[in-house]
Amino acid sequence: MNNYIISTDTCVDFEKSYCEENDINLVPINVVIDDEFYSSYDLDLDKFYSALKSGENITTTASNPQTFKESFEKILKDGKDLVHISFSSGLSSSYNNAQLAINMLREEFPERKILLVDSLAATNCQSLLVDIAVEMQKKDKSVEEVADEISSLAYKYDVDFIISDLFFLQRGGRVSKSQAVLGTALNINPILTLNKVGKIVQTDKVRTRKKAIKKIFDKFVEFYDRDFNSKVFISHGNAKEDAEALRDKLLDYDKNLEIVFLNESITIASHTGPGTLLMAYISTNPKAE
Repeated sequence: MNNYIISTDTCVDFEKSYCEENDINLVPINVVIDDEFYSSYDLDLDKFYSALKSGENITTTASNPQTFKESFEKILKDGKDLVHISFSSGLSSSYNNAQLAINMLREEFPERKILLVDSLAATNCQSLLVDIAVEMQKKDKSVEEVADEISSLAYKYDVDFIISDLFFLQRGGRVSKSQAVLGTALNINPILTLNKVGKIVQTDKVRTRKKAIKKIFDKFVEFYDRDFNSKVFISHGNAKEDAEALRDKLLDYDKNLEIVFLNESITIASHTGPGTLLMAYISTNPKAE
């Protein structure tokens, strides 16, 4: 059996039980609500979305190098190697902080393999990549093989997501205030993705949410990589009905698709707001610039 641990951070959408069952190491990216720090797995979803909708001051904070060092050190002292699949370097300092910790640890544990992968992803597309790593580990693939494969797939996954409140994007600097006001008035639904450097970009916009959902479904039909045959990850931020409708649409198209249905990580939902719908899979479509 391969003697290594898969590590990631709390930007993934998995239930805590999945991480425990698969011995995944989780490094926290904490949620801050009115100056109080919370682990994303300690917050009740209903209370979180209620706070989000009521306009409470909610932010997130990346783990510092010391937190990464302490998290990884426990694994290395136990005589195990590790591969950490990080939240996108295009969205957070987490990747760089993990690298700083690993640089220190390699001096202390020269006999251990400590590998770092920039997922260029977040939420359900990051979950997709971690799940592929878990399946590889179950097939006795080495830690190097896992790191190489996930590094490659970081450029081959596709994710589309729809948000319901443009003002969350405006607060994050993704759209201007005038765009948010006009878009809301006209019921504009932007379709967003993560590009080849792991940053959020807009790929399309349509007038209704129903049309936006059809748009991302049509794109899946055109670009889903049948040769790789990945699972399809659907996540939502307090938008269960839309997520279920998209899932049913996919299964009507192909009943053999393996669909993973999850709640969006509240670490990411803090920035995208309630009503977010996301779908990720391995694709033949070149990633956006």
